[in-house]
This record gives sequence, C-alpha cells and structure tokens, in this order.
Amino acid sequence: MSKIGFQINTKIYLINLVLKIFNEFNIGFSVGNDSPPPLNRALHLSSLNVIKIRAVMMLYFLRHSSA
Repeated sequence: MSKIGFQINTKIYLINLVLKIFNEFNIGFSVGNDSPPPLNRALHLSSLNVIKIRAVMMLYFLRHSSA
C-alpha cells in the first residue's frame, strides 16, 4: 500500500472511530466547555486513540525507512 493510501485509510478509520464513540454514548456534536460529561469522555477516548494511531504510524514508517 502506498503512503498516500495508508494516510487516507488512517483518516477514514479516525472518522469512523469518532463517529462510533459519539454513537456509543448516544450524543450529538455540540462541543465546548458546557459539554456533558459523556461527551468529554468520548473526546478524551478519541484523543487517546489518535495518539496511539500516530505512534503506530511513526513506528511503522521508522521501521520501513530503515530497511
């Protein structure tokens, strides 16, 4: 898979992940300081998943660039 294809698949995965989290908590898209706690938790979980995915991507590219 090309680098561009990998990036597109990753972005689609992230969008689906965020939508799944919102759906799981049965919440809408109002974001702000007055957001209910489930939304804050969903945003926190999605942020952690983005960090994990970026770490995996970095390791993947470091591994393949050194070969």
